Amino acid sequence: MKKRFMLPVILLMILSMFLSLAHAESIDLDNLSLEDLQKLQEQLNQKINEKENQPAQTDGAGTEQQETQIPEPVVTPVPITGLKISVPKEPLASGKETDLKPLVTVMPEGASGDGLVFTVNDENLATVTSDGKMTGKKAGTVTVTVTDPISGKKASARMQIVTLIEEIEVVSRQVEVFVGKNCKLEPKFIPEDATNKKLRWESDNPEIAKVAANGTVTGVALGSTYITGHSQDGSYKVCLYRVTVTRPMKKITLDVREKNYFTDERLTMGYTVEPVDTTNKKIIWTSSDPSIAEVNANGQVYAKSPGKCVITATAADGGGATAKFTAYVDPDSPMHITSMNYKNTRNGRVYSFEVVSDCVRRKIKGFNYEIRCYDEGEDIPSVSTYYFDRRLDPGRKATTNWSGTGTPGFQSAERVVVIITGVFFMDDTSIKIDEDERREITFTFN
Repeated sequence: MKKRFMLPVILLMILSMFLSLAHAESIDLDNLSLEDLQKLQEQLNQKINEKENQPAQTDGAGTEQQETQIPEPVVTPVPITGLKISVPKEPLASGKETDLKPLVTVMPEGASGDGLVFTVNDENLATVTSDGKMTGKKAGTVTVTVTDPISGKKASARMQIVTLIEEIEVVSRQVEVFVGKNCKLEPKFIPEDATNKKLRWESDNPEIAKVAANGTVTGVALGSTYITGHSQDGSYKVCLYRVTVTRPMKKITLDVREKNYFTDERLTMGYTVEPVDTTNKKIIWTSSDPSIAEVNANGQVYAKSPGKCVITATAADGGGATAKFTAYVDPDSPMHITSMNYKNTRNGRVYSFEVVSDCVRRKIKGFNYEIRCYDEGEDIPSVSTYYFDRRLDPGRKATTNWSGTGTPGFQSAERVVVIITGVFFMDDTSIKIDEDERREITFTFN
């Protein structure tokens, strides 16, 4: 800086000397050629360089002579007359740090903001260093104060501390919705006390499925698309769903409304669904009493014991379509004889039976039976088969008509064994009782 100051002075001194010399030697500057002027300029530059590189002169005592110094100007600081602190555009996240100094405005313009001190009113929510580095601790609202220690001026602002979303959990990323129907996407947020759980939703293909601001999805047309939720709290978290739009099952029609079974019988129930282009045609089958009749996933009913239960078919797509029928299970031995009545007439001995229906549903029209008559001292019976035409309602008992005069061996029989071999029903069905299921009843005559 000293050389920059001295250079013009030296230049003026040399120029003055040169002009004096030119005047003394009667140099006519106006008549000099360009070449002569350039030479004079070179001589002048050489003199300047020699003067700059000349060592400092000392006085007689050997003391270096000091160059003249010009003192730098003194800047008087502008006092602070006012402060203002603004609220940040984004709330401060717990566990994060932010610099508050850029938020402070110092008045008047030109006043220095150095030395300002920052404090908070609740250090459970946030801490701040004296130079303005604030760190959030937990969600809440904290008051920040900035102070100028010299003027005593202060300014305060209320700032929000928030808890950001760390993760968005989705229970199932596969979602189904019917055409024209709605469902709501409800992901879980971690931590649960995240301050702002709002998401910005968007659909990759709104022509298949559209989504509202609250996460409600509406099926528009058959097909699949992806729907994404974006966090809005500054955490930049997302969740993704694959949405499939389907055609619901509206109606199930079963082949019958009531069905009669015998125990151990297995039959598959037939059905149809509407509309024919239903996306998911799967049926869920249930029984009101599996101990009487159980049903498997294919609609096959297994009759297990006498009784009555309801078999229900439900659409697996969740649309609510259902149909049901009543299953009546009759025993595979639908009736039995409790006693034999007999009497002697002028035409011979006759008999009748006390019979009981074990049916749950069917009405008995008649039954076949086998009678074995044993004479005294004979082990080989005479066997005859007969049919009784006798109507018998479920669970009822009745007495058959008298018979026996034409039964071989009966007039002299000491004992008889009666076995029911088959039963006929009013609905024109019948059952032949298997030999291992037949029940015998023995009667002895006095």
